[in-house]
Amino acid sequence: MSEAIHFMRNSGLKVVAVTKGAKKSYAAVDYTGPVAVVFADDSLDVSGETLRSADVVVSVPCHGTVENVNVSVAVGIVLYEALRQRNSKQ
Repeated sequence: MSEAIHFMRNSGLKVVAVTKGAKKSYAAVDYTGPVAVVFADDSLDVSGETLRSADVVVSVPCHGTVENVNVSVAVGIVLYEALRQRNSKQ
């Protein structure tokens, strides 16, 4: 995976890794340029090497008794944010 990430970065993509517990929110990232988003399994636990290879590491914050979201929910949330940002630039 880290080789693929290095290839994407060298090709001009910003690589965003989504994992639980990251301090930065997914909404604080600019998705309007070329970007690749890396998600993990349902625990949203991306490996340490992948996190070190990414340009930015973010999480989908949860509130109340919900500790984290599953990967399909995280994908929908982050991709919708990318779409929202790209549509607002037009």
